[in-house]
Order: sequence, then structure tokens, then C-alpha cells
Amino acid sequence: MARSSSKPTIQRKKHFSSRIRAEELKILLNDNADFSETKQYLDSLIKDALERFQLSDEQLIQLHHELLEEVSVAARRFLSSKTSMNADYKFSTYFTWYIAERVNRIEGLKRRSAN
Repeated sequence: MARSSSKPTIQRKKHFSSRIRAEELKILLNDNADFSETKQYLDSLIKDALERFQLSDEQLIQLHHELLEEVSVAARRFLSSKTSMNADYKFSTYFTWYIAERVNRIEGLKRRSAN
């Protein structure tokens, strides 16, 4: 029986569909300590953002994993900040800053051209 030697890939389910601020806050406030529901919610946002760049499969998988791990850190910071909690922006908008910061650290990274 031949064994498949395919590399792990990131499966696409859908494009990110943001929720209203109150719904995002409800997810954050009712989530577990690992913020697993929040990670699930932001998974497609991360994938959408990473698809905009020319990344190798390994880079894509690694960045996706690292950004999912950052969700917990970002959620705790967002919830502990009076400024963030009282602001008009949503957590998903706040988290895009984490994505941008992480992606901007990659030297020589190029954006994909628009089709």
C-alpha cells in the first residue's frame, strides 16, 4: 500500500465574515482560558490575510499557527484595556494589527498581485 507524502496544508472553509462588536465581545467574555472559540472565529481572518502574500507552504503553515497562538495574548490585552473595551473598533480589527506586525517582520515578503 503506497503512502501519501503530501505536505500539511491549511484547509479553506470560507472567507472571514465579521460579526458586530457586541457579538465579538460576547465571544471573548464567554470563551475559555485558551480562547478556543475566538481562535475558531478569527481563523478565516488569518487565512484571508496570509493569502495576500507570497509565502511558501511552510511559511504559511508556521505563520498561521503562530498567529492562532497570538489570539490568546491579544484577547487578554484587549479585555484588560479600558481604551479597547470602550473604543468603537472591534476585536477582529484590533487583531489585524497583530497580523500586520507579524507579517511585516518577514524580510523580502511580497504581496500577491491582484487577479
